Amino acid sequence: MTLPQIDCAFPGGNIKVERLEPGVAVLRQDRRDTTCWWFHWAFRIQAAAGQMWRFELVDGDAVGTRGPACSLDGGTTWFWLGRECVETTSAGVAFSYRFPEDAGEVRFAFAMPYLQTDLEMFLANQPQIERQVLCHSRQGREVELLRLPCTGGDPAWRVVLAARHHCCESVANWVMEGMLAAALAPTAVGGWWRQRAEFLAVPFVDKDGVENGDQGKCRHPFDHGRDYADGRAPLYPETGALAQRLVAWAAATPVIAFDLHCPWIRGQWNEQVYMVGSSRPETAAAQARFANLLAATNHTGWDYRSDDFLAHGQSWNTAANYRDGKGFARFAAEQPGVAFATSFEIPYANVRGQTVCPEDARAFGHAIVAALRIFADTEGTQA
Repeated sequence: MTLPQIDCAFPGGNIKVERLEPGVAVLRQDRRDTTCWWFHWAFRIQAAAGQMWRFELVDGDAVGTRGPACSLDGGTTWFWLGRECVETTSAGVAFSYRFPEDAGEVRFAFAMPYLQTDLEMFLANQPQIERQVLCHSRQGREVELLRLPCTGGDPAWRVVLAARHHCCESVANWVMEGMLAAALAPTAVGGWWRQRAEFLAVPFVDKDGVENGDQGKCRHPFDHGRDYADGRAPLYPETGALAQRLVAWAAATPVIAFDLHCPWIRGQWNEQVYMVGSSRPETAAAQARFANLLAATNHTGWDYRSDDFLAHGQSWNTAANYRDGKGFARFAAEQPGVAFATSFEIPYANVRGQTVCPEDARAFGHAIVAALRIFADTEGTQA
């Protein structure tokens, strides 16, 4: 058997090849500057058409609830292989796959990726969205700031969206797409928002990490999601620029801010959408009101309940989790002029039995914006 080529030399790629022998590849995720165990990986294999292969991941159980994600077209479209092909091993986890007879390049990943190419496809179909530059990353990449202007004159609201403070958390971007598309839609909800609000979105806060395929979580000495700290200059240009812009936006117009994330692999809280409760009582009360609205108005395939709200002090959401610095939602909530700020956790693969796919994630983004219309119209100023 001719050994195929396995590599991660593409945007978002991440793998270390420990050993390659006929029919078996021994691999591990490349944690790079990550100070904790994390589970993101993505690789491609070429010249394996018609062959059966076993892929052994030897750095913990780094396969999620729907098995690996797989692409047969160079990363354009993805599907889940399912847990049926997965087994637990003494070192971690393994999965097996028989390649189609006509297979060319095949990609596998922990979760369905969302990269620059995906953003470009979205923007190509949304010409109303203005593309600006928030800043340049440490490696010189342009960090996008997307703007959907208010058509009714001076906006009554600014809605600020951020994703990928932890660069491996890809599903958050499809929810962001849905939120922006909802504001653009020829519907009562879309029309209401276009007349009253300006939407601003940063799809890749850790732009270098997204394209390099980093884990991003627990990055040394701290990650982008903990780079909002009192008395300390921001380490990353993206977080510094976003913080500066947010303060200026809020000084002029009431702001609603969303920070979109993905959680742990599986288990309690990690297979449902939930909001992360604030330690600020007034913000937590506003989050609870919004959770009730979203639960009452959500009619998507994703089940969202009013108690899908992880209060501060429960599970991982404690002061100890923020010892390196605060997250964007907490920073935003503290700013004068910010009426409401919250973070959402969006599962990678499973939402209460519903398999995660881009279409459902976008639909949930529409649901958030529909509920937010009611919140902003009737309760937002209470936050």
